[in-house]
Amino acid sequence: MAKRKSTATTKKPTPLSAAKRSHDWERGYFCAVAVLLKENFADGVSGTESNSLFRQGGDWSKAHPDDIGTFRKHGLIPDANVADQATASE
Repeated sequence: MAKRKSTATTKKPTPLSAAKRSHDWERGYFCAVAVLLKENFADGVSGTESNSLFRQGGDWSKAHPDDIGTFRKHGLIPDANVADQATASE
């Protein structure tokens, strides 16, 4: 029996840019912090340690929208309406 020649081409994966890697890292970091909050602070009150972890994560706006909702629930970031009202009153 004759061997079939493979027609598949191998393609090198495209390396991720530094910005993309940073964004992916931040999103993953904030995902872990959100899970910590959900599992340990179901009452909506976060602890000092989780507040510190959140602040060290970088740009929270790069987090997944569900995680941002968790952070708002726990008072780590202001509700959009509250921020808008504070800006309007200045």
